[in-house]
Amino acid sequence: MSNDEFIKFLFLFIVTLTIHNSIKICLKQSNILF
Repeated sequence: MSNDEFIKFLFLFIVTLTIHNSIKICLKQSNILF
C-alpha cells in the first residue's frame, strides 16, 4: 500500500467516524425534544 492510499483510507475512516458521531448526537437531541 502506498502512502497516498494510506492517507486516503485514513481520511475516509475519520470522516465516517465523524458522520457517525454527528448522527448519534442528532438522535440524542431529537430524543430529548420528542
